[in-house]
Amino acid sequence: MTGDDLHTALIDQLAEAGEQGLGMEQLRELNPTFSDRQLRYRLDALRLAGSIERTGQGRSTRYVSCVEPSIKNMSPDVPETSQPEPILKATPSHPVFGDASLETMARLDLPVASRVIAHYDQSWLTELGTCSALTSDDRRRLHVLGATGLEDDIAGTYIRQINERLLIDLSWASSALEGNTYSLLDTRELIAHGVAAEGKDRVETTMILNHKRALEFLMDAVDYGITRLVASNLHATLMEDLLHDARSLGAVRDRPVRISMSTYIPPDVPSMLREELERIFAFARAYDDPFDASFLLLIALPYLQAFLDGNKRTARLIANLPLFRHNVRPLSFVDIEREDYLRAMLCVYEFRDPGPMRELFMHAYERSCARYPEVRAIVPDPDPFRLMHRDKIYDVVREVVSMPDVRIESEVEAHAKDLFEDREERAKFIAIVLGDLDALHEGNFMRYRITPRQFEAWDARRSL
Repeated sequence: MTGDDLHTALIDQLAEAGEQGLGMEQLRELNPTFSDRQLRYRLDALRLAGSIERTGQGRSTRYVSCVEPSIKNMSPDVPETSQPEPILKATPSHPVFGDASLETMARLDLPVASRVIAHYDQSWLTELGTCSALTSDDRRRLHVLGATGLEDDIAGTYIRQINERLLIDLSWASSALEGNTYSLLDTRELIAHGVAAEGKDRVETTMILNHKRALEFLMDAVDYGITRLVASNLHATLMEDLLHDARSLGAVRDRPVRISMSTYIPPDVPSMLREELERIFAFARAYDDPFDASFLLLIALPYLQAFLDGNKRTARLIANLPLFRHNVRPLSFVDIEREDYLRAMLCVYEFRDPGPMRELFMHAYERSCARYPEVRAIVPDPDPFRLMHRDKIYDVVREVVSMPDVRIESEVEAHAKDLFEDREERAKFIAIVLGDLDALHEGNFMRYRITPRQFEAWDARRSL
């Protein structure tokens, strides 16, 4: 049974249960092949859609249908027992991994003390960065799944149309892979309305909010490219208030780290970490295909462990940057089990085998794409004036920010007068620049080529 089958099954099961509804224990018995997380994810989605309601609390919680059960496609004159038997399909041994990957992961069942110690391998990273782990068939399938109709538009066009939905999905799913217990609905309430879930500690709430802010930063950094600077700022945003030493935010670590329950030993020399980090981004930029770059970032950054903590979550977010830049659908990691993800990463760490992660990447992307439809019909045409004069807009915004003690409106008007003779064009240019200046914040200033020091000074001045 697939996730879509589960969606339909839950609707029918709850509709047939009537007003009394069903509790989690009953739903587990009716759907034994699915985990609690998968069940709760589908139940949250049905509640968001208004198809079901939740009553009670704790162990008394029950889910009640708001719709009628689906009608079976059969004639009333023909008894149900005379219907043809369904064709039984072979059930795979695992919904994500094939036999070869399962065989590799079985090696992880040995005690840690019985497994061979693994060290960072620079030559393996070189091989990974120059010869993609994805096959040509993989890439073709991913492009079919990810097509939006906006591939030839300005970088970041698609992601800006679905940003609110992705903020919730990816913040929830990526945090869940770290062990966060927020539900999808809890995450939605926190992100959309600022309401923290009852009974959750501050670390979980902070993790969700940091994901939201980091994603907003990443969307604004699309024009800046796949660079170490973007990754460092992303890490600093993701891990704010989650590391004891604030100096470690966005900084290459200067102390050893170890991977829990693993024999893998990452490198410890800071100069080597910085060099390898730059190599990873150079390899990613060299790829012609965004999915090759995305997969490389997803596995190479955790393998290096360049930061003191938060390497995997940084990788999950920045793996979306090549996808944002090419206007294909994003990767939100919905429907991915934490254990599957961790075991697949352990295969990278200990065996330098990307096979399980490749299969998880393909599965995760297929599940993600189902949530983000073609948006060509609802996307407004980009403003041709802004497109034509974007460099001028960026230049003026940067110059105004860098100038101390300047009257903003007068300075922008002076630039507009120098640049445009037509009064209508001049007025439009002024409106755009003032709007960009008003919307300037720490998550988007880099795309104007404004330095952190310039932005800090500007932000301090305008807050007076």
